Amino acid sequence: MTEPRARFLLVSFTWRGTPKLDELKPLFSTALDWVRYASHSWILWTTNGPDTWLKHIKPHLGENDLVLICELDLSNSPETYIGWNAQLLWDWIRKHQ
Repeated sequence: MTEPRARFLLVSFTWRGTPKLDELKPLFSTALDWVRYASHSWILWTTNGPDTWLKHIKPHLGENDLVLICELDLSNSPETYIGWNAQLLWDWIRKHQ
């Protein structure tokens, strides 16, 4: 049987109330790895898809909170991604490519 492939997922929130940061850190720690690159956005390195992550995240959302979960193609720079950010983020991405 083939093992699930690891992939990058973007998880980004719009908080209408208090951000649930304390609840999310242990949850995201169940991924293979993660990086928080903005106050409301994480990139996960995971074998689970967006649907699975939504099931885990949904109980931590308030009634009016919003979330976007999508797969990222970070396979080759600069063809699939480019930008300005902390070196920590670029090093983290390269570690998992």
